[in-house]
Amino acid sequence: MRRRLGDRQIELISPDLTVEPRQLIAAGDVRPLEFRFQDGWVDHGRGCDPTETSALSAESRESWRARNLRRAIQLGDPGSIALQVLLRARRRLEQLRGDHPEAGGLVIARNIDHAVSLGNLLREQGDRVLLVHSHDAEAAGRLAAFQDGAGDWLVSVDMCAEGFDAPRLRVLAYLTTVVTRSRFLQAITRTVRMDGERARLEPIPRQPSTVFAPADPLLIGHARSWSLSGPYLIDTTPVDAEALPPEAASTPGFSLPLQALEARAGELIQLKGPELPRFLRRSA
Repeated sequence: MRRRLGDRQIELISPDLTVEPRQLIAAGDVRPLEFRFQDGWVDHGRGCDPTETSALSAESRESWRARNLRRAIQLGDPGSIALQVLLRARRRLEQLRGDHPEAGGLVIARNIDHAVSLGNLLREQGDRVLLVHSHDAEAAGRLAAFQDGAGDWLVSVDMCAEGFDAPRLRVLAYLTTVVTRSRFLQAITRTVRMDGERARLEPIPRQPSTVFAPADPLLIGHARSWSLSGPYLIDTTPVDAEALPPEAASTPGFSLPLQALEARAGELIQLKGPELPRFLRRSA
């Protein structure tokens, strides 16, 4: 289907035959996913002016949304959003290991310094961490070691989004500013793989894996539609994302309540409101 957008020609192509993730989930070939988003308030000023503060999940201004996410993924952010994402992911992995002892977790970081900080925090909690990035000559060996069962967590800077297969992955902490649907889907689907041994142990539908992330509106929209196929957008010229037709845009998700939702494909999407870890709370 061709659509004209100003002086641009946009073509939307829908495949004749698709196999959607929800079909593979129903057949037991892959795991379902649960999404748990951490919301919070992001302060853009140095004072107490409420006009300089916005909720991460409700920000519709693109420049503020992007700036909110950049702050939210930092461990030093006053809202402690990234810290809560990481601690909740760690607790979830501990729970899963009761039934799946070899289960592991994956953290997607923004850059090398960010990955080092996230890895150090996990190590402080007593976890075994393997750090991989493109500037590390030992990265391939560490990836192979993790696949073979070494380490509790793999902390990566965009090296595990595509072409990496480790069926032991059950938890993902998505802490990067990359919010394109393709990259997000590449990352989260690292956790849906099954191996023969687990397939024999688990009934259908399989036990879910869990994705933790800041409550960025674009990521929430991608999560709601991850198991559904959509048309491909082809354009030979740069396109303003705000002007795209509805078929080519992501579901914003600005109006999601702070409760568990049931998405169209049956995944659990949970948006958790602002909450400080116990050791950061001030006593009354």
